[in-house]
Amino acid sequence: MNKVTISIALYNNLQYTKQCLGALFTNTPPIYDLVIVDNGSTDGTRDWLTALSKRKDIPVPVTILINSENMNFAGAHNQAFEHCKTDYFLLLNNDTIPMKDWLEPMIEAMEANEDVKVVGSKLISPIYTGVQHAGVVFREDCTPTHINLGKPIYDNDVNNGGRCPSVTGACMMIDSEIYRILKGLEEEYKNGWEDTSFNLKVRQMGYSIWYEPKSVLWHYEGKTEGRLTNETPNRKLFMARWGDEIFKWGNKDIHKERK
Repeated sequence: MNKVTISIALYNNLQYTKQCLGALFTNTPPIYDLVIVDNGSTDGTRDWLTALSKRKDIPVPVTILINSENMNFAGAHNQAFEHCKTDYFLLLNNDTIPMKDWLEPMIEAMEANEDVKVVGSKLISPIYTGVQHAGVVFREDCTPTHINLGKPIYDNDVNNGGRCPSVTGACMMIDSEIYRILKGLEEEYKNGWEDTSFNLKVRQMGYSIWYEPKSVLWHYEGKTEGRLTNETPNRKLFMARWGDEIFKWGNKDIHKERK
């Protein structure tokens, strides 16, 4: 049985989906199952996925789910998890391009650290060719922000992996049992903040989050239509649930944890 189920939730942007899947199939050994959830796309994505499901050259098991309406980021990934039969469940945006040998370091980080239940990757922006994600910390106002945003990809700080307060859901591998216990992502959030909230719930259980710089992907970021439409209510919900907690322990031991 494969170790990882990769879940891709998408809405339109077929060109990014083709690009992502092409890189995924080329740069990843066949140690994963793939679940693709279409959230009611209207740009030809549905027909393309239907054709994909009939192809004989796909190197891994693929499940394709077609929704008549948009279930948003959380709902679609929770739907995909119902088909997960592996130890790990990995959220992957369709506007990413996985580089060669990106998946194995994530598995290694999880298996080498008993307390780690979530692993995130180094994400590079194709727009400014600098670091887009190398872990997440919290500002004084409790807002999550990317560590070392925009730094060169070979900067020592960027390549300093280890435990951190949170990672982004654009590429995030989760222990499947933890995902099951927490009943997945919170669907009250609409395309934003649900990944950070999930990370904090994992930490609240006493487990750790890990940033793995050896796992590298390009990430265009924010290409899904309506990505920021619900930013204000999402932030309000997040602060109501986590504001006080983050003030107490959001960035606790950050310098000690990254090693």
